[in-house]
Amino acid sequence: MYMYSAHDTTLSILLLGLGVFNNLAPPYATTVLVELHKMDEQYYVKMFLRNDTNMIEPPHELILPGCSTVCPLDRWNTLVNAIIPHDWKRECGVSEPFKLSTGALAGLTAGILLAVILLVALIKNVLGCKRGSHQFEYQTVPNNYS
Repeated sequence: MYMYSAHDTTLSILLLGLGVFNNLAPPYATTVLVELHKMDEQYYVKMFLRNDTNMIEPPHELILPGCSTVCPLDRWNTLVNAIIPHDWKRECGVSEPFKLSTGALAGLTAGILLAVILLVALIKNVLGCKRGSHQFEYQTVPNNYS
């Protein structure tokens, strides 16, 4: 048995891609169960949905498009293959890998250098104050008002 964890939005996309989403946001603790069965030397997939924490009722059986309560593994592979990205660049709209222009890189470098200089100055100032190197000598002020 394998168990995976996912967010509600991930479960929604999975169910939508497989054609069994009911257009309602999955509540907290929703569980999607995928079972692989071998019957008469053939493999089949069964899917279930538990969308509440009430453990008394059995999970809802999901009927995948083109399947009965059991889905032949070949049909399952066809359904899943339709929602798996095969050409990431084209399907995700990525035209170029992320690159910084020369100006942006120079600005970023200057900003980091300035931050390091300020950090060093701050540390030096704090350590200098702790050592007592910045002591002031007070002078008495004549009191001519008495």
